[in-house]
Amino acid sequence: MFFKQGLLISTVRFKERNCASEMYYILKKYIEVPADRMKLRPTGVSGLVMAALYDNNILEIAEKLKNLIQKPGFAMFPTRFVPIEKVFPTTIDDIVAGLTKINARERLTDKKWRITIRKRYAQEIDRQELILKVGDAIGDVGTVNLTDYDLELRIEILSQETGLSIIPPELDVQIKQPDFFQD
Repeated sequence: MFFKQGLLISTVRFKERNCASEMYYILKKYIEVPADRMKLRPTGVSGLVMAALYDNNILEIAEKLKNLIQKPGFAMFPTRFVPIEKVFPTTIDDIVAGLTKINARERLTDKKWRITIRKRYAQEIDRQELILKVGDAIGDVGTVNLTDYDLELRIEILSQETGLSIIPPELDVQIKQPDFFQD
């Protein structure tokens, strides 16, 4: 990942550049992110685009984008986006240390929460070990609830870099695509 915060955007395979162009246009025109405060490019993982958003409130931008892009047919190429608050090297120690940088303990206190890990090209990271160490670092704040949760600690691992964010479930946005093949 080439940024410190932004959006991880999914698209169909081999349409990453088209998705990056469309999202650049949407962010600039409708969300009013200045062109010099963002950069979009494919990640190298098929179907994924990174949107670096510098000096912006990423959760606020994600909320605006969610409200805008949910209209069927508004966007052709993006299929999902997840806000990423901070990016760290992909080691268990760096990920656990990153929890303090996003204020995980304070933000999860008195909340129902869960951990979601998405791994791509990161076989050296053991999922169970990561969950145990992250859980130990957060401690006994709030309540873990896998189905009915207020906040999700999202860990997006892409090869050598990992994005962390704490988001409400409604900010993990799947975009409705028009069904062109209906009868």
